[in-house]
This record gives sequence, structure tokens and C-alpha cells, in this order.
Amino acid sequence: RDQDRLKESNTAHKNSVERMMRLNNSSNTRDTQSFYAEVRAVRAVTQARITPDALLGPIIDLRGAVQGWDRLIKQLGPNPVDMNRKPIASLHSARLLAQTGKKSDAISNLQTAATILEELTKAHPEIPSYSFELGRTYTTFVQLADDASSAQAWYRKARAKLDAAIERYPENAQYRKALEELKALAPVKW
Repeated sequence: RDQDRLKESNTAHKNSVERMMRLNNSSNTRDTQSFYAEVRAVRAVTQARITPDALLGPIIDLRGAVQGWDRLIKQLGPNPVDMNRKPIASLHSARLLAQTGKKSDAISNLQTAATILEELTKAHPEIPSYSFELGRTYTTFVQLADDASSAQAWYRKARAKLDAAIERYPENAQYRKALEELKALAPVKW
């Protein structure tokens, strides 16, 4: 998917989901359930890129993945893997919901993502991916802001988190790309 080979990616994701469903049925462990939710979420993001005019299926799959992690966390307690995967899926869901005009649902998903990622970055400031994902979440808040003042506040928060991620892992091109995307949102007067 990262190479824009979307048809190949979709086929691979479809096969992965099918294999994970079979594995989950035969070996119903936390790891298989969590990874099944992850594969489902990743496939949803790919499908949204392939068919941007048909986002209902990807939104439902992302919601199902989040609900899967919620069940695991409720039944077995939180673990770092699930607590990292859930907000990323919530962020993707928020972005798709915003594209479909469901701003309040998008903001609710963003708040879920932000709450978890804020806790993770506070507990583990040494892990740059947490700051990166929180920065991306705040960037989406910038895009959905109702006024310039709140957009500017979210922008500052996003910038701080993305800068922190880049400081910890400067060679990561994905982090730098997210910062450039954020910078493009700022009016010249900021």
C-alpha cells in the first residue's frame, strides 16, 4: 500500500483477513484476535484508498477492529500492542468519517485516539511512534477546527508532537512527511 500498489495490496489484505479468520477460529488467543483486528483495520485503510467514494465498508471494518480491541482490553486488561493499535484505527476512522461529512462522529473518534495516545506518550516519551501518531491525530483536529483560534492551538500541539518524534528518530521519512503536511495547513500569519 505504501508503494501505491493498491490492487496488489488489497488482494494481499483480503487473503490475510481470510487466513486470520481461520486462525482465529482454530487458535482463539489474545494475539490472534488482536492481529485479526489489525489486519482488518489495515485492509480497511487500503480499501478506502481504492474506493474513496465508497467508505461505508472501510468505516465498518475500522469500527469492528476497534470493538475487537475494546473486547480484549475489557476481558484481559490493556496491553501495549492493543493500546497502540486502537487509537491508530480510531484516527483512520475519524478521517474517513470526516470525508463522509460526519464531523461529530469524526471528532469523537479523534478524542478516543488522542486520550489513549496522550497516555502512551506520557508513560513512554522514548517511543517516537506514539508522539508521531498523536501529532497526526492533532493534525486532523486542525483540519476539522471550526475557527482559526482552535486550529492554531491544535496546530501547536501537533507541531510539538511531530517535532518530538522527529527528534527521537530523525531519519524517519514518514515523520518528516507528516510534519510537511501539517505545515501546509498553517496560514502564513502563524
